[in-house]
Amino acid sequence: MNVLFVDQFGELGGAQRCLLDLIPAVRERGWRASAAVPSEGELAQCLGSLGVEVSLLPPARYESGRKPPGDALRFARALPVLARQISGLCSRYSANLLYVNGPRLLPAAALAHSRIPVLFHAHSYLPHGLSRTLARWALRRCNATVIGVSRFVSSYVAGAVAADRLFVIPNGAARLQCPRRAADGVCAGVIGRIAPEKGQLEFVHAARIVREQIPECRFLICGAPLIAPGDYAARVQLAARGLPMDFRSWQQDIGPVLSELDLLVVPSTGAEGFGRVIIEGFSAGVPVLAFRSGGIPEIIEDGKTGYLAERKTPESLAQYMIAILRDEESRKAVARNAFSQWQEHYTLARYRERITAVMALAAGIETPGQPAEPLRLR
Repeated sequence: MNVLFVDQFGELGGAQRCLLDLIPAVRERGWRASAAVPSEGELAQCLGSLGVEVSLLPPARYESGRKPPGDALRFARALPVLARQISGLCSRYSANLLYVNGPRLLPAAALAHSRIPVLFHAHSYLPHGLSRTLARWALRRCNATVIGVSRFVSSYVAGAVAADRLFVIPNGAARLQCPRRAADGVCAGVIGRIAPEKGQLEFVHAARIVREQIPECRFLICGAPLIAPGDYAARVQLAARGLPMDFRSWQQDIGPVLSELDLLVVPSTGAEGFGRVIIEGFSAGVPVLAFRSGGIPEIIEDGKTGYLAERKTPESLAQYMIAILRDEESRKAVARNAFSQWQEHYTLARYRERITAVMALAAGIETPGQPAEPLRLR
C-alpha cells in the first residue's frame, strides 16, 4: 500500500508527534509512506529522517480559534491550489490511501478526491461554526473513515460518516523511565505548547497561592509558543516574576523534565481533545492533575489514576495542588494506578496496531494477523 500523509502544520505539536510515532509501524508493514506538509517547521525534517519522501505545501498562517474574515478569504483563495497539489501528489505517489492529519486540509482533500480512500485523524474538537461545517461536508463528500483520539473529539463528526467507519483510538506513548531527581521540597510543572487554551497563566496564578501554603514548592513550565498569540508567553513570564518558576524551552525528550516533577499539571481551559502529555506522565510514574476539560475525563479517573479539578480557575487549581503535594502516599498510589493504565491502554505498540488496522480497513486491504477490532464510537 502507498500512503500519502498530509498535515496542516509544519511545527511539532501533539498531532504531528502522533504522526511521527506511526511512521515506523507503516514501514514495518511494508507500506510506502510519503508526505506533504507546510514548508516551515521541523516536521518535514523529522519525516525525512524516518525515510519518508516529503513534498512541501505553501505555508499558511491563520489565527487559532475562531477565524477573522481575512483568514477565511485567504483560505478560500488557497483552497483550489491545495486541491490541485494534493490530487497531483496522489497521482505521483500512486496513493492507495490519503491520510489527512488535520481538519484544515479536509476541504482540499475532498475537492481533490479521485476515488482514493480518505482517512481523517481527528486530534482536536471543532466547535460549531464554519470550520466544523466544512469538515463535515468534506467527510461526506469523501465517504471518509475517521479516527478520533477521544469520544469527545469524535462527537463532532458523528453523523457525517458511516457508523462503521468511525473509530475512537486514544494516543499512545513510549515508556519514559525517569527516576526522580533528589531535590529539596516539591515541584509542580506544566509541559506542552504555550497558548491561552493550555492554561499556563492559570498555573502561574495558582502557583502564587500554593507558594503561600507550601513555601518550599518550586514550579516549572516547559514548552514553546507554537500556534498562539505572540504576546502570551511574555504575559506568562511577566506574571511569574518573583516566583521560583523555571522556564524551559520545548524538548523532544521530556523524560528529564518529568524526573523533576512531583506533580504534572495539565490546566487546559479549552476543549482539550486528549492530552498526550497525560499518558506520558502515566508512563513515567508522575501523578497528573488536570482540569475536567474535553476528552481528559476519558483518560483520568479522579482520585484513582489522576486528579480532576472541577472548576477552571486558579483558585480551584491551587486548592487541589496544595492537597496533592501534601499527600505523598496518595501521589504514589495514583502514579502506580496510572502506570497500570498506560500498560493496558496507552502503549505505543497498541496505538500502532490499532491505527494501522484501521488504515488497512480504510484502504480495503486484507492483512494477515490483523489485531483486535478497534474501539468504535457508540
